[in-house]
Amino acid sequence: PRGWDLPICNLDFQVGGVWHFCMKCVDENQGQFFGMESWGKAVYKEIVEPEKIVLVDSFSDAEGNTNESMPSTEVTLEFIDLGG
Repeated sequence: PRGWDLPICNLDFQVGGVWHFCMKCVDENQGQFFGMESWGKAVYKEIVEPEKIVLVDSFSDAEGNTNESMPSTEVTLEFIDLGG
């Protein structure tokens, strides 16, 4: 989001691979969120080039442990050729 940087981003883009990242609020105008870190972890379930990517996105900590008290989301990205 605007006002947030991605100071840490580790990506292993393969089935079973993990995307582990940290977003940090760098915008002082966001009040109590300024300086806050939000960690996330996604695990790639399916990669069908060039059609789709399926992953499970979860909240995590800095060590990559999934926060089981927060919801996870299964995400499917489909790429469709619209002819240019």
